Amino acid sequence: MFLAGFLATLPIAVSACRHEQPGTGASAIPQPRARASESNDLRFLDAMTVHHQRAVLMWQDAITLASHRELRDFAAKAVEEQRREMFLMHLWRDRWFAGAPSPAANPTTTAGETPAPGPIEGSPFDQQFLAMMVPHHQQAAAMARSAVTNVESPEIRQLAQIIVDQQEEEVKTMQRWAQAWFPPR
Repeated sequence: MFLAGFLATLPIAVSACRHEQPGTGASAIPQPRARASESNDLRFLDAMTVHHQRAVLMWQDAITLASHRELRDFAAKAVEEQRREMFLMHLWRDRWFAGAPSPAANPTTTAGETPAPGPIEGSPFDQQFLAMMVPHHQQAAAMARSAVTNVESPEIRQLAQIIVDQQEEEVKTMQRWAQAWFPPR
């Protein structure tokens, strides 16, 4: 699942790294039409980057604190994947929106994000983590789903669709684990 997402983003990374001048051929990097401060593309890049930064912090806790080996391994892969996606998003932002004001970086909050549920008193870390990460992923999928229909850049649209697919698949995995490891009483 993570490898497939990375391989799918490889053409995006290659096209983003080309040095041709915009508009000079089929492989030219598209330039957003809206002013940078008003662009859905820029808003998505900024919001998803912050969202991924927050997720990476949460996943890093799971790598060291989770009691289930599957969750620790899953967390390590998630950190790698989200860092690759953040690299692409930073690359595109720097190339396409140079000079646009940067949002205040605070990886603990994301615009439009509802707060994750608080800790479940007396429950193990894995249960608490899954209870927080599932809604976090659902919010990322919702943000990315909106971007698929609202951004101009085909590269960003493709990445957004990859994020939707990955986040929804990971939600299913985490929900299965939560049901298996912590069945309702």
